[in-house]
Amino acid sequence: DVVDGPWDCGVASGLHAHDAAVLWTRFAPAESSRVDIAWEVASDPTFSSVVDSGVRSTDGSTDGCAKVLAEGLSPATTYWYRFSVDSQVSPVGRTRTLPHPDSDPDSMRFAVASCQKFSSGWYPAWRHVSEAELDGVLFLGDYIYESTGKVNPLWDVRDDPSRRATDLSTYRAKYKLYRSDADLRAAHAAHGFAPVWDDHEFHNNCDRTSITDDPARAEAAYRAWFEYQPVWPIDGTRIHRSL
Repeated sequence: DVVDGPWDCGVASGLHAHDAAVLWTRFAPAESSRVDIAWEVASDPTFSSVVDSGVRSTDGSTDGCAKVLAEGLSPATTYWYRFSVDSQVSPVGRTRTLPHPDSDPDSMRFAVASCQKFSSGWYPAWRHVSEAELDGVLFLGDYIYESTGKVNPLWDVRDDPSRRATDLSTYRAKYKLYRSDADLRAAHAAHGFAPVWDDHEFHNNCDRTSITDDPARAEAAYRAWFEYQPVWPIDGTRIHRSL
């Protein structure tokens, strides 16, 4: 599915704070050369009222992925965002800031997801998530599976043509494969995500010793995760945080 052209992985945003949101995209041509990507955030889907904007550079060191932190936003407010390189404009994304910490909202509505093995099923659930009115999406891990192919013909319904992920290039390939699904891209474009990882972002049933036994693979796995997920790094590679 290449409907988004050079924006082959679409756009995404991350839940961050009551006055800020993480904005993410990937510009495929930047794999081979440095590119300056303009971004803007607006209070309306037609971008007649832009509230924040800037330029972010990206290149092959992040596989063409670009992340920005849009700040100075209003709490519990919906915004729209997009990226551009010259006349090439990305799909439009929508995101929402969190309530102010001192506020007391009557309710909040989230989708919760995990364990989305590419070969084991299609993603109609993500299509429904993209159409729902939500405050955000909590993703609890196993965004990718490091394995490859049709593991079990009884329940695997589509091929995973990528290689087993063991280094940076193969972990990156996994994220690109998963984002090739139009329904997953639509969910990212519609809502801010708060993701954490589980084991398959590294390898099945990994534990603390897995990192010391194979530090190069662990570094590649977690680097690719940070490149492709709409999260702003805090305290190195720490992923637990309070919202």
